[in-house]
Amino acid sequence: GPGGIGVSTTMTDDVRDPHKLCIACGLCCNGAWFGHGELGPEEVEQTRAAGLRVKTVGGVDHLGLPCPKFQSGCCSIYESWRPRVCGAYTCALLNRYMAGEIGEQEAMGHVVAAKAMFERVVAETGELKDGLWSAGVMQRLGSGLDTAASSIPPLPPEVTMDVVALQVYFKRHFMKPTDGG
Repeated sequence: GPGGIGVSTTMTDDVRDPHKLCIACGLCCNGAWFGHGELGPEEVEQTRAAGLRVKTVGGVDHLGLPCPKFQSGCCSIYESWRPRVCGAYTCALLNRYMAGEIGEQEAMGHVVAAKAMFERVVAETGELKDGLWSAGVMQRLGSGLDTAASSIPPLPPEVTMDVVALQVYFKRHFMKPTDGG
């Protein structure tokens, strides 16, 4: 109607609330998927002032992830100022859910599975400081294959399998072509 695109005046079972999925997930905030998020140049000072980490990537300032304001599965500054990327980013799973391609139960199933996989990887490897594709994680994955003595201890094979499984799961269900990774 005139109220906006796709606005329904009747509440039905097929009303899709994006927040429900995001609140259940948080894997883009906690450093599981990414080590950093885009910042506009005008957001850098506000980002620092909000107590968030600013990380330089390729000479450009980004929001450093995991976000220190993501606590107990929630954004503790949701109601105050936060970088644009925090509200603007959507993953492929959310997009498919909002488009009606998958139902809530299936979408939530992927969130629950991914979170369990992530928690297992963190328990096995320690905190993933810069995301699943950080240089540190990738070096530890690759160091087991490097016959030259590496100063970085390789991940045990079963841990390597868990990390790779999580990366594959992310690429299959959450990653958009524009996300890189």
